[in-house]
Amino acid sequence: MVNRIEIYVLRKVAISVLMIPILFHFSFCMGWDIKSSKIPENVLMVLESSGKYRYQYDAVIDHYSQCGDSLKLEAAYFLIGNLDTHYSSDYLWIDENEKPVHFEELLFSDFQAAIRCFDSISGAKKLHPVYYNISDIEMLSADFLIDNIDLAFEVWNRPWNENLSFEDFCEYILPYRVDNEVLQPWRRTYKNKFDWILDSTTNNEGEFCEAAKILNSDLNSWYVNSFQYEKGNNRLPLQGPLTLLFRKQGDCPNMTNLACYAFRSVGIPARVDFSPFWPTSSGRHFWNVTVDHDGKPIMFMGTQVNPGSYHIPRELGKVYRRTFAKQKAAIASIAEPFEIPAGFMHSANIEDVTREYEEVVNLEVKLQNVPSNVSFVFLAVFNNQTWCPVSWAKVDKNNNTAIFRDMGKGVVYLPVIYEGKEVQPAGDPIKVPHEEKVENISVSMDSTLRMTIPERAKYLIYRPGKEYALYVWDNKWKELGKQEAVGESLTFKEAPAKGLFTLVPEFSSGKERIFTLNKMGEIKYW
Repeated sequence: MVNRIEIYVLRKVAISVLMIPILFHFSFCMGWDIKSSKIPENVLMVLESSGKYRYQYDAVIDHYSQCGDSLKLEAAYFLIGNLDTHYSSDYLWIDENEKPVHFEELLFSDFQAAIRCFDSISGAKKLHPVYYNISDIEMLSADFLIDNIDLAFEVWNRPWNENLSFEDFCEYILPYRVDNEVLQPWRRTYKNKFDWILDSTTNNEGEFCEAAKILNSDLNSWYVNSFQYEKGNNRLPLQGPLTLLFRKQGDCPNMTNLACYAFRSVGIPARVDFSPFWPTSSGRHFWNVTVDHDGKPIMFMGTQVNPGSYHIPRELGKVYRRTFAKQKAAIASIAEPFEIPAGFMHSANIEDVTREYEEVVNLEVKLQNVPSNVSFVFLAVFNNQTWCPVSWAKVDKNNNTAIFRDMGKGVVYLPVIYEGKEVQPAGDPIKVPHEEKVENISVSMDSTLRMTIPERAKYLIYRPGKEYALYVWDNKWKELGKQEAVGESLTFKEAPAKGLFTLVPEFSSGKERIFTLNKMGEIKYW
């Protein structure tokens, strides 16, 4: 089984990487001595760890060294020096006999034709996806990288990039990927599709980039946000850039990736920012950023809302920006994988940009029950009835505290540790209001009250005859009692006067919010 998958994966890699016209035929002088002393240390480390694939990257360095283009050589160093953190998440279909089923949707005339064919195949065989990751070091060819670098440089000199530095060029235009989507040779296809933008702009709009608005409006005219019917935990990996053009539909991560590819192909700077978990709602969110003439990031929603018009509808808690370069401040650059909760923190290619979006505060947190072998602690937000880590800090062993920097306001956070592949509480919840002072939320049954919980639009609408359970947080959720809904409110006779609560119906879909009480006993949802 494993061997068959490996063979099929290698076949897909060969197709995805070598579809482009061969621009580079390894005609370089194999005897030319690449001066290792001139190569940056991080690049040398990648070269030394790339094993049998090294010749591809030596070839790229050799190519630009012989061409005498020092800036393109620096661009090659930038890409190669960060290859070791990038990979593709992909899948293949396996039938009931554990045999791979070869299906390439891009060979069809359109997405609907591909779906019809796939439905016919899956109707005759029981298919299931098998997921795998494959590193960029194993996939990239010299031709792919050289083509990417040359085409990126062709569009860097567009009029709207007059003040775009080389450093910003390397992050906003040069990268050949956005996240961990499938690699495909996209630049020439996208450039041919969207290069009309040059004839559609006057570049006289001032602060905002006119070209960005025109191009995003075009994407909006034909790309469909499919979030509403792609919900669930069984989503397939991110679409590759050519698949994005083929399907013409996707959820937020795919929408923002498409905008990045389209923008970068014609020289408009673009990256992706994201909130890993909404702190006052369910789910997560992705959006784009471009830059104005002064290099200031301007957010927009790829394929939907243009730069200058987009606004985040709620508190963010933490915001990260995807980078191509490894970030020294990312926990993945410091901690061992077993010390990091599953999810986005395992990427070293993220930068904390929360202060660009929100008023922030530094929190010094007193910790509880932290084992001596635990070095890192996290702040989590409540999302889908689960505490989800969004920020990290080192544990100060001397006084058993941790300092979390740039935390967004209007949020309740819970200190947690990650041990044994589980998230465990490490302190009281922390209330961080917009205006009032930061406060720990502890619970005590010494003082109780009669708690009445009325309906609240967007938060709570009762269903008559259904049962609702009230919980309070005391190092875990503890049930205080149950009531059957008969009207527009429920009353619990004895509840703690202070604490963090949640009311969960028997038909819960995990979207119920947490709440606290003010001094008047009024409910505040978070």
